[in-house]
Amino acid sequence: MTTAEKDKALAEWLARRMEQFGLTQADVAERCGVDKSTVSRWLAGERTPHWPYVARLVPLFGYPPITPDSRG
Repeated sequence: MTTAEKDKALAEWLARRMEQFGLTQADVAERCGVDKSTVSRWLAGERTPHWPYVARLVPLFGYPPITPDSRG
């Protein structure tokens, strides 16, 4: 899988989870500590969240918190 394909897959996953949990871009941005335009770029597949933001995203969608040690 290429980087572009991974970015697209992550964007699709994020969009599905946001819809499932009723979260807006503004909600996700606030909880991750980023600007809403950053979330927009994640959803467009233009950017991927860096590790600290992934760690903040995961619990929003009902998964247990992750730490650098749990990345495996």
